[in-house]
Amino acid sequence: MAQAGMLGKLEYKESEHGWVLDVGGQLSYFYIPQSTLTDAHVPGVETAGKLVENINRNLSKRNIKSTVFDITTGDDGIRETVKELLKEMEYIYNSAHVACLLIGIANNLLHLALAAGPESAEKLKALARERMNDLDLRCEDLGIKGDALLDRMAQSDCNSQSIRRLFRNLKKKMIILSISADPRDAPSLRLGEEHRVLGEALQSSSLRDAYKLETLPSCRPQDIGPALRRHRPTIVHFSGHGSSKGLCFEDQNGNKQTVDIGQLANVLKLAKGYGLQGVVMNACYSETQAEAAANAVGRVIAMEGPVSDPGAITFTKAFYGGLGDGLTFDEAYKWALAEAGLDDATGPLKPSLITAQVISG
Repeated sequence: MAQAGMLGKLEYKESEHGWVLDVGGQLSYFYIPQSTLTDAHVPGVETAGKLVENINRNLSKRNIKSTVFDITTGDDGIRETVKELLKEMEYIYNSAHVACLLIGIANNLLHLALAAGPESAEKLKALARERMNDLDLRCEDLGIKGDALLDRMAQSDCNSQSIRRLFRNLKKKMIILSISADPRDAPSLRLGEEHRVLGEALQSSSLRDAYKLETLPSCRPQDIGPALRRHRPTIVHFSGHGSSKGLCFEDQNGNKQTVDIGQLANVLKLAKGYGLQGVVMNACYSETQAEAAANAVGRVIAMEGPVSDPGAITFTKAFYGGLGDGLTFDEAYKWALAEAGLDDATGPLKPSLITAQVISG
């Protein structure tokens, strides 16, 4: 999931940093021992020769003296070359250029892993993680969240265009749309307090400026689509009643109207095209139908069985506090699960993280 604040202070500009990403992608090939992949996935001698020419031409244009002399796969030659290149680049430019070079290397290693067999893919992913560890050490002043960024990169096809698109998305604020419904003919819930706690958790977090909270109270089914189009949220949070038949909204008179989650999934699937990446259903028995929503969006947190007001509020506070501190959706879920378990007032609380069948983890 795209995580606002993941890039720290890195201000990526295509005109200034794009060439560095490209050089990094080309350099990545020389990190690969030739025995790990077939010739279909690593450059042959002729292709590698062209890569060397392209890399050195690009470096020369930018007044970088370090050069790649030959095919250095299988030994430490490229590692030493890159170390010198990083040192010179930091001296001539700044840590943002160093970061982009390392990100470019890691991103293309992940791209190559997509076409590799299981054993080779793991080696390539390990090499990519090493480069991001280098980034954490060399670019500490930028505050880039290397592990989280690598995980997010791994969710795409990792080509040169996808990493640029990811950078653009990460510069945007994460929008959380809080949808609530408290029908007059159903037991009253403390939805106002839950919303307040959600906002306070984000506001007191380390990345509070990276989030924007929008609300849709007393929601009717016909209000959902326009709100999704208007706000284009990253996460939808639903608070209210639920049953094995679906989520409860309000009708024209403020009474209960149940909507099958499968029907709701059709709208959520369209919203995914506008950036929706996760849904939280803080409602009783929502887990029974959540698979349909997960297949539409990718990730859904839902509740198995009944949920008490204190339980819903405690989980909300911990989950959004975790997101606001830079955790991924999955990590924030784990922390919220653990923190809710520490509070005796929550009562029986059984959240589940449900992912689309095509998404691992």
